[in-house]
Amino acid sequence: MRDFLFIFSNRSGHIDSNILSLINQFIDENPDFNIEYLVTEHSNHLTEKILSFVKIYPNAMIIVAGGDGSLNEATNALVKANTNAVLCPIPFGTANDFCKILYEKYNFSNFLSELKNMKIKDIDLLKINGNLKLHGTGPDNVNADHNQTIDESYVLNVASFGVDSKILQSAFRFMAKHPKLDGSAYYWAVVKHFFKQPLETFQIQFEIDGEIMQEEILLSALCNAAYYGNGFNPAPNFDLFDGKLNYVIAPKLSHLEFAIIAIKYMKGKILQEKRAIHGFAKKVRIKSLNNLPIIGNFDGTLFKSTDFEISVVEKALPLAFVGDYAQRLLK
Repeated sequence: MRDFLFIFSNRSGHIDSNILSLINQFIDENPDFNIEYLVTEHSNHLTEKILSFVKIYPNAMIIVAGGDGSLNEATNALVKANTNAVLCPIPFGTANDFCKILYEKYNFSNFLSELKNMKIKDIDLLKINGNLKLHGTGPDNVNADHNQTIDESYVLNVASFGVDSKILQSAFRFMAKHPKLDGSAYYWAVVKHFFKQPLETFQIQFEIDGEIMQEEILLSALCNAAYYGNGFNPAPNFDLFDGKLNYVIAPKLSHLEFAIIAIKYMKGKILQEKRAIHGFAKKVRIKSLNNLPIIGNFDGTLFKSTDFEISVVEKALPLAFVGDYAQRLLK
């Protein structure tokens, strides 16, 4: 592999000069490689650049430095392009939840040094289908008037719905009002919703691989990987290659029960909680029993819908595993 595209995507549009120096050094040290880099400047810049680059270099490596939203955008662009191009994520956003499974202690210089020893393997993705009305992707647009509706998207990391998506929406609004909060806005949002009287619940019909059940729930997560919401871990037993998604359903809870479960949820111990419903599936359909819109999110993109489906697409995307910590997932 000799064609590399580095894309830096963050809200500020600012890249530290040290990062640019390291990239230029990497280019100088690898004169036989075709290496380009881009700092995104507008909302569709990442997708546009990926599609144009892989059209010329269909076996390229696309190194995306961004948060979970940028990785989702890159994932959808690469699937749409239908080439052999490889996604290589590195953390550069607010939460960087997908990257938590790939890097224990991330350092850009070390990443460049280990890049030559990368391993590539096709991973599963999730696909969400339904009448999905979008409600923002971050603090820049969470308060805007939202009219865009989509009927499908691929999901790299986690899709969820319920109070956790309400919390995400509040976190985006906190960040919009107080930018310095950054990732800590998620925890302030948890506190805000904890003191709501009563805790909001949702009347849901689940169809899990053909089996139907109806529940009054607090939240549910359907996972390809492990982390979301700036470090909450609903799927400690995730597997990117098993052809299944992990699902977790938290039923209606008291405030005290919510506090206890939230701690377990963060520490990756939710599967030890007897009140949580969890398992593996290939396809899950979610329907509102009272026809009220359900608020959800996939890879940090907020949406509302009354009826949607999430399924596994096996071996859908080549992913680069760089370094020993990432490559432990291949064993």
